[in-house]
Amino acid sequence: MTYAIQVSNTGTATVTSNSIFILDALPPTLAVGTSASPSFSACTYTPTSAYDPAVKYVCINPKGTMAASTGSPPNFTVSFNAQIK
Repeated sequence: MTYAIQVSNTGTATVTSNSIFILDALPPTLAVGTSASPSFSACTYTPTSAYDPAVKYVCINPKGTMAASTGSPPNFTVSFNAQIK
């Protein structure tokens, strides 16, 4: 299945360069394989297989800035493959 996370900036200020950090707790019924960034304690595990049932969080740190909302919030979606346990 495809698991997606949509990120929107509903604020009135531009998000500063490289400051977005997405941390999402996965539902316990999913297994994924993804690289983790060690910025939070939940994000220090490195998967051992394509679909690793021990992965509990998805941690993503996209680079760049994100414009402020001017009525229609700018957004992006991160999606990846997951396996139902």
